Amino acid sequence: MELDFEACYRAVKSRDGRFDGRFYTGVTSTGIYCRPS
Repeated sequence: MELDFEACYRAVKSRDGRFDGRFYTGVTSTGIYCRPS
């Protein structure tokens, strides 16, 4: 599955666990990163 910004954003917004392990999201100012769910 190819991931684009829109698909990743929707996964984070909906807390979709199917994307766990496929990508991570992070905040550069705090250094915190998370799974989509």
